[in-house]
Amino acid sequence: MGGEIVRKDDISPKSKYLIKKEFELKNGKYGYQKYLIEDIKLQNILATDTQLVFMGGWAEQFLAKFTGAGGGNVAWCESSPDVLVRIENLISKTLLP
Repeated sequence: MGGEIVRKDDISPKSKYLIKKEFELKNGKYGYQKYLIEDIKLQNILATDTQLVFMGGWAEQFLAKFTGAGGGNVAWCESSPDVLVRIENLISKTLLP
């Protein structure tokens, strides 16, 4: 269109499902990261995968100020820290027959 940016509203997505990510940190010490699979048309949550994290005590948080490291994979309270594997498992176990 001649190099113009055109905005169109009210366009229905072609995908049937939506994957969303939520992250929340509570009290600066505990948090979670959650992936959700939602049916767009029905607006139902079909599955979730939640990872809990402990950001460390006072010593870890003090040292992290100097290194910028933070909790890392050690802090995640689950067995498979690779988030791509977790998302792949969530999708395949939820959506594939």
